[in-house]
Amino acid sequence: AIVLIIAGVLTAILAIFNAFQEEDWRRMLSLSSAENAGVAVAVLGTSLLFAANGMPGPAGLAWIVCRLHLAAHSLAKGTLFLTADGVYTANDSYLIRQTGLLRNTPVVFGVGALFATMSLAAMPPQSGFVSEWYVFQTLFQGMHVKIIASRLRIALAAAGLALVVAVALATFAKLLGIGLLGDGHTEPVRLSFGRCGSIFFL
Repeated sequence: AIVLIIAGVLTAILAIFNAFQEEDWRRMLSLSSAENAGVAVAVLGTSLLFAANGMPGPAGLAWIVCRLHLAAHSLAKGTLFLTADGVYTANDSYLIRQTGLLRNTPVVFGVGALFATMSLAAMPPQSGFVSEWYVFQTLFQGMHVKIIASRLRIALAAAGLALVVAVALATFAKLLGIGLLGDGHTEPVRLSFGRCGSIFFL
C-alpha cells in the first residue's frame, strides 16, 4: 500500500510538471494521462492501507473513487484528443500556440473543448471536479486511521495531490488560453460535423 501511494503521488507530480512545460498537444495530454493514472494508483494504495487497518468502508470508497476518477478522466481526455486533431486540421501542427480557434469554429466544438478542459482542470460542475473532490474526501478519511504512521502517509499523499491539482489547473488554463484562444485565424475553420458533434457529445 505504501509503495503504491508513494509511486502514485510522485508519478502524478512529475508528470504534471512536465505537462505544464510541454508545447505539443499530444505530449501534454499524454503526460496528463500519466498524472491522472498516478492519482488513481495513489488512491488504490490508500484503499489497501485502509483495508490493512481494518476499515472496509473507506477501503471500498477509495476503490470506487479510483474507478470514478479514471472514468471521468478518460471521457475528458478523449474529448481533448479529438480537439487536438481539430487543431491539427486547422493549423497543420500540434503545437500549442495562439490560434483563436474557439472564435472561428462551430459553437459545439468550443463548448465541448471548454467543458473537457474544465473537467481536467477539476473545475465545477464537471466530472473531473467530482472525482477530484471524492479523492480528497477519501484521503480525509485517513484521520480515522489509528496507526499514526499510516495517518501521516495519507496526509502527505493528500498534500502531494493538492499540489498536482493546482499545477493541473495552470496547465489546462494554458492549454485553453494559448491553444484555443488568442490571436490567430480570422476566417472560420471548416471542421467536419462528425468531429464537432463528437466533441460536444463527449
